[in-house]
Amino acid sequence: MKSYDLIAITGVTRGLGSVLTEWLIDQGKTIVGCARSQTGIDELGHRFGGPHSFQTVDVTSTEDVRNWAGAVIDSNGIPDLVICNASICNDASRKGWETSDEEFDLVLAVNIGGTANVCRAFLPSMVARGTGTLIGLSSRAGRKGLGNLAPYCAGKWAIEGFMKSIARDLPEGMASIPMNPGDINTDMFRSNWPDSAPNKPSPQEWAEIAGPFILGLGSGDNGESVTVPLPGYVL
Repeated sequence: MKSYDLIAITGVTRGLGSVLTEWLIDQGKTIVGCARSQTGIDELGHRFGGPHSFQTVDVTSTEDVRNWAGAVIDSNGIPDLVICNASICNDASRKGWETSDEEFDLVLAVNIGGTANVCRAFLPSMVARGTGTLIGLSSRAGRKGLGNLAPYCAGKWAIEGFMKSIARDLPEGMASIPMNPGDINTDMFRSNWPDSAPNKPSPQEWAEIAGPFILGLGSGDNGESVTVPLPGYVL
């Protein structure tokens, strides 16, 4: 496993971000996380005190993200690993061409715009230091089209291209990696595929597999599309 002692994660109050945060803290890692939910951030702050820190941030706001990154670097230092996890899904009851302008723009603003904001906020310091890894959560939707999920697929495809492009700009020894977490029995998965969701790993089961996998990623994986090795998962 790589020496990732300080890890920044977006979207830490629910889903995969929440369980991954808890798993990494159990491994002795220091987590600096953000999310939109003030209630969720307060709960994490009560559960996990210093040196961990959690802040309410809207990843679609360049100013919010830059202020958060600045506070993290001032208080904790430059992260060794940044995981862009914050994501939302569109209403899957409508076809792609039936999606409203507002919903389409919001999904892209969070899923790819938020990832780009985090990248721009943290990478300059990481590049100046010469070490660090950036992971952007893609999905099956980022590598193949899924019905009724055009905005979500567009954002996840964009993460694949964005992360691969950043990989070409990084100095040797660093990494930018698009990662497909696989299919997990989360609220979002259940809302879209209720029949198959019970057969998928729970978020907690996922974290037990994904955590060591993530900690094993590094410069040798720069620009590679990776997938968490869940048992029986076929892309």
